[in-house]
Amino acid sequence: MITKNINTILQTVPQKNCYNEPITLLAVTKKQSIVAMQQAIAVGITAIAENTVQEFLQKYAQFYHTTPSSQQTQENKQTIQWHFIGKLQRNKVKYLVHKIDLLHSLDSITLAEEIERQGQKHNWYCPSLIQVNIANEQTKSGFSLQEVEKNYIQLKQFKHIRLCGLMAILPKDAPPNTLMQYARQMRKLLDKLKLQNNDSAFCHLSMGMSNDYTICLEAGSNMLRLGTAIFGKRDT
Repeated sequence: MITKNINTILQTVPQKNCYNEPITLLAVTKKQSIVAMQQAIAVGITAIAENTVQEFLQKYAQFYHTTPSSQQTQENKQTIQWHFIGKLQRNKVKYLVHKIDLLHSLDSITLAEEIERQGQKHNWYCPSLIQVNIANEQTKSGFSLQEVEKNYIQLKQFKHIRLCGLMAILPKDAPPNTLMQYARQMRKLLDKLKLQNNDSAFCHLSMGMSNDYTICLEAGSNMLRLGTAIFGKRDT
């Protein structure tokens, strides 16, 4: 099933978006086994995303240390990227030091302060996306759309944070036309911040999950976070 699902996605998702930017497919492995993760990698997935620090650490250790070594695993060891996409508590930042390739959920100045502290302590520079609460949902973290420009300037002052773009989780039950409006607002914000700050590294837009990724692609997303679309419905 995993192989079939990924092949279908690879056939339907173009290599580049409408802005001629490469598209990154993230396999969200929440509650998936190492075997399932390895299957996804074997088919061509090169980026793994996790929601919780505990599960991230378990999979990271299993993948590199406790999983029986295979030639394929060794070949992929240097090419697999590890992304953290969930709510990150300040007291758990230390566990991700030198392990993640991209943090998608930089959602507050206080979190940035802790990342900076750990960065200074461990000579670690954390590539990060600013999380935007695009619909101002009370159940979601992130900066409001109105706050992002101001907070971008503040976040750029942290020497051990490398701002790489924006991340958003669109409302789950909104109609397609509303989702498209939010998605286009996100793309417009990314382009505005990149242009007005002459920041070529601020180029990633992590937006689009299994239920809305086609809409997000049309709006200009270049990083998709897919779980169900790859692994099927997970156990709750």
